[in-house]
Amino acid sequence: MLVVVVTIVVLLILAGITITYVIGDNGIFKRAAEVNEKADIAKWQERLETAKMLVIIEELGKFNPDKYFKYIEELEIIEDKETDIVDNGNRTYDVTTKSGYIFEIELIPNKEEPRDAKIEYIGQAGKIAPIIKKIEVSATSTSITAKAIVIKLGNGTIEYYYKQKTENDSAYKQITNVNEQTGATQETGITGGTEYIIKVVAKNEAGEVEKTAEITATKVFVESITLNKTAEIVTIGKTETLIATVKPDNSTNKSVIWTSSNPDIATVSNTGEIKAKSVGNITITVTTTDGSNKTAMCNVTVKSELESIVGEIQTSNRIVTDNYGNKVTIPAGFKVVANGGTEDTSKVDYTYSGDGSPCVQDGIVIEDGARNQFVWIPVGNIKNKDNTIATITLGRYTFDSTNGTQKLEQNADNYMDVVTIGSYYEESGANVKEFISKTKENGGYYFARYEASQGSNNQIKSQANLAAWTDITKTNAVKAAREMYNSSCVESDLMNSYSWDTAIAFIQKYSMNTRTAQNKICNIHFRSSVSYEWNTEFSTYSFSTISGSHNLDCVLRTPNFNSSNVWSNRYSVTSEGYCNSGTIALNTVSFRLLCYLK
Repeated sequence: MLVVVVTIVVLLILAGITITYVIGDNGIFKRAAEVNEKADIAKWQERLETAKMLVIIEELGKFNPDKYFKYIEELEIIEDKETDIVDNGNRTYDVTTKSGYIFEIELIPNKEEPRDAKIEYIGQAGKIAPIIKKIEVSATSTSITAKAIVIKLGNGTIEYYYKQKTENDSAYKQITNVNEQTGATQETGITGGTEYIIKVVAKNEAGEVEKTAEITATKVFVESITLNKTAEIVTIGKTETLIATVKPDNSTNKSVIWTSSNPDIATVSNTGEIKAKSVGNITITVTTTDGSNKTAMCNVTVKSELESIVGEIQTSNRIVTDNYGNKVTIPAGFKVVANGGTEDTSKVDYTYSGDGSPCVQDGIVIEDGARNQFVWIPVGNIKNKDNTIATITLGRYTFDSTNGTQKLEQNADNYMDVVTIGSYYEESGANVKEFISKTKENGGYYFARYEASQGSNNQIKSQANLAAWTDITKTNAVKAAREMYNSSCVESDLMNSYSWDTAIAFIQKYSMNTRTAQNKICNIHFRSSVSYEWNTEFSTYSFSTISGSHNLDCVLRTPNFNSSNVWSNRYSVTSEGYCNSGTIALNTVSFRLLCYLK
């Protein structure tokens, strides 16, 4: 073929016809091609006209465009009536044939009741600007997809871009994941529930057009929210963190709001951290913010440090606080005894707070591994539930013998001074010095809950329902008391006047209303079967008889009660119980331990 063309060109040139005339823009070849194109266009138009006539005949003189478009698709004049036919909205349609020729179909006389159609060639695909017929969009919670239906594109290109609806046009980003069948899909950077704009740009040699469509990424609502705990105990001043789990995992908005039913008791942060502030019960609620209004709750009990360690044996001296911030030191080897019990002598009553939690105002009971029990006597300032402050002064007191009214005779700060009470009673010694120093340092001391009982090998017991250790001299009582505890954590001794009197002052302040028939006051028992107890205070009293002078250098203490008060009296005796009025039977004399922290 090429040889034939070359031969014709040579012959034309020999005949005096120029090259430009043969192959130029207006040359012979160009004109021949145009003739062929016109013939081809006419052929396609004829096919369209034929199909039109078939429809008019079938419709009895009317033109049905829907049937017409179906026919020309079946006759393979067009590829796909969905993409190759564009409704221009003005009773005209653009039809693109398989050959790429575009014809305008005009309905006559109108679109509502057409009787005929005018068919006119208007151009060729690729030689006129493309038309974006429509954009089909879809979305999931993490992706958006668009497929553009474009006609008159020819050999042109289609590009896709996206941005959030609220962003400026400069924020458009190109979608590079494009599939001819499914369209363009953006799978990264998409947030469920967010509105997006997808822009389609179609261009060919004849021009460029663009069209936009809006789509909202699917919002996946929260179906459930749970907490890792439904009940929690938190100690005042401590924190615990709750963990919220939101389902399903692909929820669009997993953010939550945390609230406390009473921030005065405990607060909660926006990360679920609970901070305990005061004793009580509250509810922590976590709520979704995506509109699903899902909630989960945790019941929180805030306890004092003291309450949180009830029943736990301590391995070292431990300082804790009660509901109101009052300090208590629990010795190593001891535990705090819980509220309650079935037998009154051993029952522990924590009534001050109203909820059974231990407070220093109750008389905190501790117990060692052998079940010996002691009661904490606080000294210094005590914070009360009504926000008042009470002060228990460590010192030596006297008490009115009829109504118990107390009088501070010697503050422990002045223990070095020789202070005589009631003309005869004095207290001094190295043991007293250490007791006072350690008591003030630790904010209190321990008073044996029960009078001493005699265990095996003359070991002291301070336990309920045991017989009091009587028939013992003061000298032997001191020896037994000081041998019970002697560790790096706690020291024991016979009661001194400071510990006796301060305990009575404490009892008068807080616990007369809890007195029982067994004379249990502030969880301390004073048994009626024992009238007197030895202590380390000594007397300067002496008297003379026919047999000579007698020094009553020892002191007994005894608790006294009436309907509204308790107090303690002093009696001068010898170590064996002799006094100026005769003999106090040693079977009515016992003793009680004092423990203080190292």
